[in-house]
Amino acid sequence: LRIDSARFDIKLNEKNKFKIFVDLNTSLSYLITVISPYDVQRGINTFTCMLHESPNFIDFTQVNGAQMYIRTWLDSLQHVSSGNVNPVDNGSGMYEGKINFDYAGLWNVHDSIWYNNKLITERDPPSIVFIVP
Repeated sequence: LRIDSARFDIKLNEKNKFKIFVDLNTSLSYLITVISPYDVQRGINTFTCMLHESPNFIDFTQVNGAQMYIRTWLDSLQHVSSGNVNPVDNGSGMYEGKINFDYAGLWNVHDSIWYNNKLITERDPPSIVFIVP
């Protein structure tokens, strides 16, 4: 019996951003992975993410044709920024839009998602946190 193995050193990178949520109506799990912005800055940032679904947390397939609606929130000032552009489907499970961080601080980007004519983020829209210098 021969067993091959490899050692991987894995480190937490707080700039990597993803969220997993479940559509309680279908029991499907969804994964949003933020591709950019990686290094956020004040002002307009390109927001690119991938959306995948899974029936079992093992097999994930890309989701095409979803509609995303983002809302920014800076809690320290009770502020929503303007000039945001909702991400649109670019194919292959990729979505791209724009987010405007007009102040420094800890921002939440909430993403409400419609897919197959229904809101799959019905209960608590996933929120991605960005720390803007």
